[in-house]
Amino acid sequence: MAIFSLGAALTLGGFVWIFSASATGSLSAVSAQSLQAGATSQQRGDRPITATPSPTRTPRPTPSPSSTPTPTPPPVAAPAPVVEAAPEPAPAPPPASPRSATAEESAMASEVVVLANQKRAEVGCGPVSDDSAFAAVAHAHAVDMSERNYFDHTTPEGVTPWDRAGAAGLDARGENIAAVSPTSAGVIEAWMGSPGHRDNMLNCEHTKLGVGVYLTGPHSPYWVQLFGQ
Repeated sequence: MAIFSLGAALTLGGFVWIFSASATGSLSAVSAQSLQAGATSQQRGDRPITATPSPTRTPRPTPSPSSTPTPTPPPVAAPAPVVEAAPEPAPAPPPASPRSATAEESAMASEVVVLANQKRAEVGCGPVSDDSAFAAVAHAHAVDMSERNYFDHTTPEGVTPWDRAGAAGLDARGENIAAVSPTSAGVIEAWMGSPGHRDNMLNCEHTKLGVGVYLTGPHSPYWVQLFGQ
């Protein structure tokens, strides 16, 4: 902090008073004697030499220092509002559990297995067994495709045939799907006319087959063959 000083000299009562005032508000006085003319005199004859006593020095009262104003504390900023993150959207619910196959659907599914074994025998492959566990997975996919109006081996959520079979503890090796004919014979002929589907049916390494058919859905019929070992 810079300090500014002001000085003044005043002669009172034979003394020189020097005042010093600083920016801090203090005032100090320092005395210095000075000789006054006629302070002492000598007279000739009988008159003694007298000295005029120096007057008693009465210093000026020192003014009290000015009070320092109490500093005003700076304003305290209000805390920033807490912005809560938007909650994560809930994941889409999984498809509802499909209903069981009707008696008609089960009979048509079994007929597809018989017809597939006939085609396999023509090329020297052994028969596949009609596996109820594979059939349940195949039927569930047929229902899901019909109810949600899509046609694909992979669901809209990205679930593959291997995922569906694995969730049921099965080892799937191939899948055929169709939505072309309301009869077992008609869907077998459609699959045999497509090289990829034909190869699945006539793969001699396959030993199990489950067939799902959904006849009463909004976009039926849907057919699914799921092969395993």
